[in-house]
Amino acid sequence: MTIAATYRNRPEDRALAQDARIEAFAEAFAAALPPHTAPDAPAPLASAVNAISQDEVSVAGRICGEVDGKVTEASAVLEGSIARSGGAAVLLDLSRCPSFSLFPGQVAAVRGKNPTGGRFVAAEVASAYPPRDPDGGPPQPPLPPAAARTLVVAAGPFETSPGETSAGPAPALERVLAVARDRSADALVLCGPFVDADHPQVRAGAVAEPLDALSRRLVGGALSAFLRQNPKVEVSPRPPPRGG
Repeated sequence: MTIAATYRNRPEDRALAQDARIEAFAEAFAAALPPHTAPDAPAPLASAVNAISQDEVSVAGRICGEVDGKVTEASAVLEGSIARSGGAAVLLDLSRCPSFSLFPGQVAAVRGKNPTGGRFVAAEVASAYPPRDPDGGPPQPPLPPAAARTLVVAAGPFETSPGETSAGPAPALERVLAVARDRSADALVLCGPFVDADHPQVRAGAVAEPLDALSRRLVGGALSAFLRQNPKVEVSPRPPPRGG
């Protein structure tokens, strides 16, 4: 996912970009697994998230269903790709997972069962590719638990001081990006609003561009530069709450 897609594209474009992330992850993850030799065994991560399965299968999808910006055992939802699941989403039952650390928008591989088609009962969740043996052998174990990840979350507005609307990225945003960089964050979640609607220049009508265009120019530009220097960080801008 690129920050340009998040800020400039239409909702359907963002959906396609998210779908592409799931597919890319699933293909790379499946390629890292040892070959499945049983003739009746399903291909790794080939099952749809909403397919009824009494036996254990592995699926890939995007984690959704956050409450107050967090994914909990009671709120988790797994959304599959269009190609593998027709874009379907199911409840993700994490009660049998010994541990998990998930965040909204995360792409993961999940092993478990879906007895009814509407609730996937997970046994393991992995968001990192299986490690390969140093001697070049198959990865062990085939589906390891998710490794610990560093998540940085910040809430806007990030443009609040007079003069910041024309001077470039605000110090507040630069500080957040510096924290993410210094802590080697795996993911950065930025919650809107990104520009304060009560900013003196905005209220006075002294800004020549719409508020959303101003947000894309100041915040989107800074995030694009950040991603060029830190391409492995997953950046997830979140819109402000309704009424916020």
